[in-house]
Amino acid sequence: MADYDLIILGASASALPLAARFGARCLAADEGISPGAEFVDALRADVCPTAGLSGFAADFGKRLFRRGIMTDEGRIHIGAAGGELAAAFLESGCQLLTSVSVTETGRDGEDFFVEMHAGDSGYMKFTASAVVDTRIHDFMEYEKSCAASVRGDLKEGIYPGFELIRGAFDKEFVMRAPVGREDSLFEAHKRLLELFSDPIFKGAKICWLAAGFSYRLLKPYDGYKDEVGIIYIPSAGQPSLLEAIDAGVKLNV
Repeated sequence: MADYDLIILGASASALPLAARFGARCLAADEGISPGAEFVDALRADVCPTAGLSGFAADFGKRLFRRGIMTDEGRIHIGAAGGELAAAFLESGCQLLTSVSVTETGRDGEDFFVEMHAGDSGYMKFTASAVVDTRIHDFMEYEKSCAASVRGDLKEGIYPGFELIRGAFDKEFVMRAPVGREDSLFEAHKRLLELFSDPIFKGAKICWLAAGFSYRLLKPYDGYKDEVGIIYIPSAGQPSLLEAIDAGVKLNV
């Protein structure tokens, strides 16, 4: 008998509705220290839709609005949204493992197995009836970008080499610029700092640099199943935070 009905690789926004659906019968594992960080680390403050979302995603949007994290236009303070994602994972009742590295996946008879490594705990192996992977992988076709949180008297729009996205709060913006697929975070940060010399940023300040990359998928991968039978739904490649949650709601597992 499998240890879990579902193992989710990547405790992401797309993983959240699955964790809520399966509860204690689900194990969600993430390399980071907090669930739902793929949008927060990348400063993905893309405007979220406020209509046309399925129940769970719509309810989470209302939760962000009640907390003052999202405006009625769908503009979001992504840093604060991370805390709500983490809280929602804990409320789901799923088994949550953070700061773990997935070392191997495969079949164990009729079930799947996932091997992980976690610091002092060493290697662990779990089995499940199904495995969903919500991470970005090298086999996927995508464009990559990096961002910085900026405060100042700026104007939202697309500029040569970067774009500015207005956040939920006054004078809050995210500057996002495309980077090379093979670029490191250090190289991406260097690029952002070079772009910040543009006169448009006169008087503005960089609050912080993204701790991760943004992705735009060039092909759809939601529901893609590999030869082992693992189902993919790359959360970080979704257009916005709420749309990533909505994609998880719609995934057939």
